Amino acid sequence: MAENMNMEMNNNMNYGMNGQYTQAPQKKSSGGGLAWLVFLVVGIILLVLGVLLYNGRDKDKYFKTKDMHETFSSESISRIELDIPYADITIAKSTDKMIHIDAENVPEMFVAKTEGSTFKTLCKKRKIGIITIPRLNFWDDSENAVIKVALPEKEYSSFILDLGAGETTASDIKCGSFKLDCGAGDITFTNVKCSAADIDCGAGQLNITGMDCKEKLEIDGGAGEINVLSSTVGGLDLDQGVGKFEFSGTINGNINADGGVGEMIFRLTNPETDFSKNGGKYKMDIDHGVGSVDVYYNE
Repeated sequence: MAENMNMEMNNNMNYGMNGQYTQAPQKKSSGGGLAWLVFLVVGIILLVLGVLLYNGRDKDKYFKTKDMHETFSSESISRIELDIPYADITIAKSTDKMIHIDAENVPEMFVAKTEGSTFKTLCKKRKIGIITIPRLNFWDDSENAVIKVALPEKEYSSFILDLGAGETTASDIKCGSFKLDCGAGDITFTNVKCSAADIDCGAGQLNITGMDCKEKLEIDGGAGEINVLSSTVGGLDLDQGVGKFEFSGTINGNINADGGVGEMIFRLTNPETDFSKNGGKYKMDIDHGVGSVDVYYNE
């Protein structure tokens, strides 16, 4: 047993010239982890190449467009949810009490339907084998897609829009909660009346004229341009990035604005005393980086 112990010690310890034992170098681990990483990267590359080949050669086989003209009862509808990645969109008042949608050159997987008290539009995902193709691929050839939505004049509990690229024009919207998520499109809204509003913009341009928002308007801007004009809101919470922001009208609440590189302009009908540091009704906290800030009163 002692001999075995000595052999084990000799295998793990080296005797140095200074008369002390030193730890033998540890063996390096195998390259198994690196091999798995290589396999993963190669797999991702093959997946991307497969999607590209599908787009370039087999798209006509799997990608189809359609026209649709449908009508829905609005009697039990209190929520609107429109999810449209790409199209030129018009949202207007209906001439009757029905919801009308007329679409041209939209993907075959695009649908409009009602679920309980919600009217919604969406584009279903398609699978080729076990691979789910991203929904934006369905819109690659739909540069001429046109969608018209006509809604009865009523106050909806919520109005949610998730928009991508394309031009959107909407008017005469009444709702409780108004939520807009827009990407690179050019969007114009006229006469929006809501209790609260939450807007998230990317690189596109957003123009809102005639907004009446009882509570706070929350805006998260990116690299695009946002203009909220001739409007009345119950406060403003703005996080602006590279783009330009302009507001004109009345703000009946606190202003909290954080700007980056872009320009911020406030043309307020409020008197300057509303935001006075000594006894003003509301607080104004504007923080900006490289960009400029201009505030005008009694406009």
